[in-house]
Amino acid sequence: MSASDLAGLLGPDALGRFGLPGRITVAGLGVSGISAARALAGLGARVTVVDNGDGDAHRARVAELAELGIEVRLGHLPDGARAGESLPEGTELVVTSPGWPPQSPLFLAAAEAGVDVVGDVEVAWRLRGAGAELRAGSAQPPGRG
Repeated sequence: MSASDLAGLLGPDALGRFGLPGRITVAGLGVSGISAARALAGLGARVTVVDNGDGDAHRARVAELAELGIEVRLGHLPDGARAGESLPEGTELVVTSPGWPPQSPLFLAAAEAGVDVVGDVEVAWRLRGAGAELRAGSAQPPGRG
């Protein structure tokens, strides 16, 4: 079951059912970052992915994610800051992978703005078993019903 299928079954507040806000920034275009971005967008989040890289592989991923309505910021921004160092406006949650250092400027900006930073594993934990719960006839995520 895809995230968008799950969102359709859970209704318009799919993210809220899992304790997730609507505007989420994902740190990094690696395997886990792309997976997190896809899942969150599929549940209805407005997702922005940030990454300091700007190579051919990065740009290919941008095209893939843009088709899903996911904004991606690469390399240097117009103001000279690096994409992975600045918190996109309106961000309510930052999702990261273990590869990002805790002292990252992005995380420091999030802390200063009062925005929580959670790992991709935390997001997966919140979403765990949702498909199985629905197949069993309950629209409540695990631990919330």
